[in-house]
Amino acid sequence: MTDIRIRLPAHPTLACAVWPEQAAPGLRLARASLLALVGSAVMALSAKLSVPFYPVPVTMQSLAVLLIAAAFGSRLGAATMALYLVEGALGLPVFAGTPAHGIGLAYMMGPTGGYLLGYVAAAFAVGFFAERGADRSVPQLLGAMTLGHVILFATGYAWLTHLVGAQAAWTGGVLPFVIGTVVKTLLGALLVPSVWGLVSRR
Repeated sequence: MTDIRIRLPAHPTLACAVWPEQAAPGLRLARASLLALVGSAVMALSAKLSVPFYPVPVTMQSLAVLLIAAAFGSRLGAATMALYLVEGALGLPVFAGTPAHGIGLAYMMGPTGGYLLGYVAAAFAVGFFAERGADRSVPQLLGAMTLGHVILFATGYAWLTHLVGAQAAWTGGVLPFVIGTVVKTLLGALLVPSVWGLVSRR
């Protein structure tokens, strides 16, 4: 009986191009762990960066999620977001507004909880397409990052709807952030292919 398997084309991620994976399992684990720690630190830093923007100030968190996913790929990108959430759940002040607005699981159960959970799914989705070459093309990465932001808004909106109702969730948790999200999506889609261009010329 003939074994027919369909394989999608796979491309090395930006992280693999800069720091190739090692053959030994122990070295692969150490590399992945270090990258995840660095990625979670970038997420914590991005949560504290707020840019004045109309109609509301925006943090750089969602942009950081998409950039890390595009650079790391699906599994490591999602694992990095999971590590970030674990750090926050343990009480580390890694989220926006912490510790002033609470820490740990109590904070995660608040209005931003849905967006936080969406980080893992969005990172996996963007990383999936990056592993198939979308990270080297501005139009393709723009589509992937748009999908990533749609996932973030979907999970955030669903969570807020449960807390405050559909109308309040839409007007307070979605509409004010649309313009900033468009700008961040465009920025991310331009930045990653540009870095690939620099890496390719090394």
